[in-house]
Amino acid sequence: MALILQYDDTRLCEAFETIANSDQASDYIREIALLVVKDGLTREAVQGVLAGYGLRIGNIRNELLDVLIAYANYVLEDNLITEKEQRNFGFLKLIFGIREGDFYKHKLPEIKAIIAKQAEKIYSDNTVSETEALHGVNLQEMFDLSYAQFDQIKADEVEKALDRGANFLDLDTANVKLLKSK
Repeated sequence: MALILQYDDTRLCEAFETIANSDQASDYIREIALLVVKDGLTREAVQGVLAGYGLRIGNIRNELLDVLIAYANYVLEDNLITEKEQRNFGFLKLIFGIREGDFYKHKLPEIKAIIAKQAEKIYSDNTVSETEALHGVNLQEMFDLSYAQFDQIKADEVEKALDRGANFLDLDTANVKLLKSK
């Protein structure tokens, strides 16, 4: 199934308009962000923008990861990832040439911060609902993390829940080190 960017998504356009207007963004990142806003984002269009600067996608992978992190933060302002946002994120990764492992390898502190904030909300009541578990799966998928990587990143919040008296079986984790330590 082909990924289709949902251009009727007002939140997507708002996020990329913010990115396009950022003082910290380079000129080519601003132009790429405007492609999203103007309904013109394709791999070829991105390559065309970069060619004008003598660049290729591989040369700016770190900046494109930053763009996706900015979008993820925008999406997660409501602590929810909709199906449309998940599809859009996947499409953006595809267009930007983001490979599995890139977030973990190049942006680990940033994704840890995002996941920790979400995990704090998920584990705050000492139990993980089905909806919260699915939210965790969506986060894991967004950043192309293995279950073990994701479980390790959220371990501090799981441990805090256990310290508050949570039942290990209610916490959607397979981190046996935490179970053994408690």
